[in-house]
Amino acid sequence: MRKLVFMTLALLAVSVIACSSQSDNVIARVGNQEIILDQVRDFDKMFQIVFPSADSEFNAKKRFLDSLIDVRLLVIGGYQNDLDIDREVMDIVEIQKPKFALDELFKREILPRIKITDAEVEDFYEKLKEEVHVKHIVVDRQGLIDSIYDLATKKGAEFEQLAKEHSLDQNSAYAGGDLGFVRWGQVIDDFQNEVFRLSPGQISKPFATGSGWHIVKMAERRESDPGPFERAKFQIMGMLQDRKRQVVMGEYMDQLRSKYEVSLDEQTYSSILELSNKMFPDSLGGKHFKKTTIDLNILQPFQKKQILAHFKGGEISVEEYLQRLESIPINQRPELKDSDGIKAAVFSMKLESFLRAEAQSQGLDKSAEFETVLKSFREDVMADRMRTLVTEGLPDVVDNDIYSYYDSHPNDFDEPQQYRAREIQVVDRAVAESLRTLIDKGEDFGKLASENTVRPGLKERQGDLGFFYSYKYPALYGAASSMRVGDVRGPIEDVNGNWSILKMEEIKPPRTKKIEEVAAQIKNLIMYERQLEAVKKWLETKRKETPIEADYDMIWRTIDKDEYDKG
Repeated sequence: MRKLVFMTLALLAVSVIACSSQSDNVIARVGNQEIILDQVRDFDKMFQIVFPSADSEFNAKKRFLDSLIDVRLLVIGGYQNDLDIDREVMDIVEIQKPKFALDELFKREILPRIKITDAEVEDFYEKLKEEVHVKHIVVDRQGLIDSIYDLATKKGAEFEQLAKEHSLDQNSAYAGGDLGFVRWGQVIDDFQNEVFRLSPGQISKPFATGSGWHIVKMAERRESDPGPFERAKFQIMGMLQDRKRQVVMGEYMDQLRSKYEVSLDEQTYSSILELSNKMFPDSLGGKHFKKTTIDLNILQPFQKKQILAHFKGGEISVEEYLQRLESIPINQRPELKDSDGIKAAVFSMKLESFLRAEAQSQGLDKSAEFETVLKSFREDVMADRMRTLVTEGLPDVVDNDIYSYYDSHPNDFDEPQQYRAREIQVVDRAVAESLRTLIDKGEDFGKLASENTVRPGLKERQGDLGFFYSYKYPALYGAASSMRVGDVRGPIEDVNGNWSILKMEEIKPPRTKKIEEVAAQIKNLIMYERQLEAVKKWLETKRKETPIEADYDMIWRTIDKDEYDKG
């Protein structure tokens, strides 16, 4: 349930607008509009590009500043056309107000505590120089994982068979719990902290994460090349920020849980639990039956309206709880007998209202920062509406336009050679080689694929990949390019260390798509180009009549030329 809470607040984190702090560092003036240097600095955070030289960084940021100037011109046009009081613009802004209040709460409570040091980035980079091959089993109960651990470590049961029988992770269970090779940062902290301390062949003791109870088996460790540090550091910094944000949000959630403590109405809870026990068995087919819900249709109206839980500022009825439960993935729903799990679910369901109450209690919806963000958003909406106004009245795209475009772009509608093949993908080369031997001896490829392939969704299709291009399966496409129908090729290794056996089923030669197939696509392309041209001409006119001052040298002064000299 903790995962649901993080997911809710993470969405708020993503929605935070990169709003520039007001300062004297005005880099451009467009009429009565100002652009602050910090807005150009945000370029680094948004795009995280590694530039080959100081000049290339300067030119990219100069183009970015020019695009900000264009937006300011559109905003000025919006004010001149009274778009600030346009009903559509006002409605959009009004809808977003609560979200921006939550953004301000995030910036006040979470953002200041997310700081990444150079030492943390370097340490993370060093850990990327190794990767581990692991298998795992995850279940939803501690008692069950304890018994599975005993079977695997004391009674000689095969780990892989136990994973197939018990693990809730369907993506890996049928492969014996195999997750393949994992690098530091690819899995959550609670999981990787246990995994990376193991030795090859060792099985971890049971441990818990937000996904359930796990045991992990270390298959092997090997060296890995993370690439040059300068290229990797921005990605590492982003990953560290995400992880630290999760930690900080977890701490903040704990504060909210204490403040908005959820308590169950014992009488209502007991009646619902009793009804569930009458409706469902404790086990089915010899396995524990997880009772998480009951059918609303069998409840009397008064039962639906009964209060299931109370919390500061409100309550939740049985009906609302069961309805909201439908939006939670089945494997994350708490059992009805798990009172703490139900409290956590209610907290997650009501989290947004708790956050809004916090924002309101702190007056964030009336703060100067909130008004600044709201004004910035309003002007962004006005700029978009202005683009629409500028492009109104453009001529319709007619058939002659489509034919002319098709004839003048002879190579744009070429379709490369396509291959339809069956594949058996496994995580171990030795397994792939043994499967290839069976195929060469006449075993049915489709049957072997349905029993062994680990590629999601391909078991039931007997490994049929359908027609594919190089961008989807580059390693397979490269092998397919020299195959004929009926050929078998492999084992073939992909970038993730998996191994594939490929059988060619059908080949479509290269062709040029007919105009009937692409007419709608061409129509959209032509209209898009006309819209771009209309906006471009409008901006050119607006630039001539609007005073514009831009200090491009200020960009150059912010660039660390010494870093490029070192390279």
